Amino acid sequence: MNWCLPTYLTNDFLNKLRSGEINPEKLMKMSSDERREFFDKNFGEEHGQNINRTFESKLLLKNQQQGIINWAKDMAGLKPEAQKDLISKVNKMTDVLNPENEKDFLKDYASYKLGTNVTMDEARNISKLAKDASEKKTAMDNGGDRFDYGMARDDLKNYIDGLKTPKRTFMEAVKDIPAHPGKAFSTAFGVAKSLKTTFTNAIVRHGLWTLVDSPEIWFKNSLRSFKHMWDEAGGKDVMHMVNADTYSRPNYLNGAYAKDKLGIDITEEALPNSDVLEKVPILGKIQKITSTAFKAFQRENRMDLYDKMYKILEDRYPGEKVTGRGAGHFVNSLTIRGYFGKYEGSTLDLLNKALFSPRYVKSQFDNLTANVFKKNVLDPVLRKRSAVNLVKWISANAAIITAVNKLTPSGYVSINLNPLKPNFGMIKIGDTRFDMNAGMPGMIVLASKLADQAARHTGIYKKAKEYGIINEIPKLTYKPGIRGGIDTIVDYISNKGSPAADFLKDVLSGMDFDKKPITLGGEVKNFIEPIPFTSYEELASDPNSANIILSILAEELGVTARTYSPPKPKVHL
Repeated sequence: MNWCLPTYLTNDFLNKLRSGEINPEKLMKMSSDERREFFDKNFGEEHGQNINRTFESKLLLKNQQQGIINWAKDMAGLKPEAQKDLISKVNKMTDVLNPENEKDFLKDYASYKLGTNVTMDEARNISKLAKDASEKKTAMDNGGDRFDYGMARDDLKNYIDGLKTPKRTFMEAVKDIPAHPGKAFSTAFGVAKSLKTTFTNAIVRHGLWTLVDSPEIWFKNSLRSFKHMWDEAGGKDVMHMVNADTYSRPNYLNGAYAKDKLGIDITEEALPNSDVLEKVPILGKIQKITSTAFKAFQRENRMDLYDKMYKILEDRYPGEKVTGRGAGHFVNSLTIRGYFGKYEGSTLDLLNKALFSPRYVKSQFDNLTANVFKKNVLDPVLRKRSAVNLVKWISANAAIITAVNKLTPSGYVSINLNPLKPNFGMIKIGDTRFDMNAGMPGMIVLASKLADQAARHTGIYKKAKEYGIINEIPKLTYKPGIRGGIDTIVDYISNKGSPAADFLKDVLSGMDFDKKPITLGGEVKNFIEPIPFTSYEELASDPNSANIILSILAEELGVTARTYSPPKPKVHL
């Protein structure tokens, strides 16, 4: 927080200081509330709290006299506070948070430091929790259980977070809608996105590149995710345990996670406003179980992968600084959290409202290109590892394609190998297509179509045939001149839309995804229906679909299952 007394009040302040109207000795004898009332009266409520807060910060100095002098000098510009670890910050506030009486309670300064207004009782509770965490950290440093410290650390954080954002019931949130309509709409769009992922534990879709890079980490955390679901359903606070593990890990304590911007203590983009949805009776419980499993799975994958990369870099550069070599960005990409560089922030927030998962798409691009565009971000060791991962992924797919083609000569089970077709790389069983590759074939199809269009419009195919490089020009999959590169890109992006963007697109065009006239019921259904429900409807309506139970199980695990019949040939009479 950077604040300074406005110029037009500075002279008034100095004049009152000279005249004795502002008397530091009298101010020191006042209670926090009395001082606040004095400054509010003289400089207005807008500035009174900040003046009082800076004064109280000087009362904590050993040399209070010099502190008060500095306070008077600093009224025209305060130095910004440095970011500090929560516990060390609170421990250094002992004189503030352990007041002997209300007169000594430096209320405004404590509120400023904690980012929330605090009462006497709340200050005592914070001090008690901070002391408990500090003692358990000391015990951990001397060989004690690190989880004891981690849980105490999480208890402190949860208490302060609760003071900043008090919990509300579902009905309290609903009643608040008329006062904040813009926030209500934004929350509704986020809830719709979270609803889509309810009932799933998508360990394949979200963990594919973790599986490619470190299968032992993927298998361990995949099994743990089911245990997390069971424990959460049984009433256990799973995220409390995950947080305890997080806060007590060496690379959290030494600041490596934070320095390398590892994606922990963040809101997963697939679950915005899931906490609101969790307040809904019955459905909220299901959402809490599945969202907890997802958040825990992602967090544990990221920490385990980062710790592994940290050790690899330590071995590669003994005695040198390990942070700052891109391990955080590399691991985030492996766990579907792509990095947008200078566009992080408000631009990405806007993009998140338009697309379902922009970070997901960016991470897939990074992995499919082996991070070649991150030379200035990733250490060569990590870029090499990314290239090896890409080769491993391609090899695994080649083995699956070979096995499917050898074992199913009838063609009932097949894999489309035409990169210009939308079902490229998917396993087709009857009319059901299974995407084992977390949506990456779609990105390959996009690149192939753009290359194909460029080759046609520039005459490259024609020249290649003239020189005998190819025997024939590939068949058209679209009409050049009517469907160009921009259209292809727009189609790709529109298929990645958020529920809100899809709703807006349908309303503006008057047609739904299947090119049928929209209805209110249909749009509401598309807006909130969880993905497994949509898959079930597709499977049940097609007699030539794959086995419904197995297909739904695949969808639950993050293997996208889409069912639709091929278009019937036109009959000319």
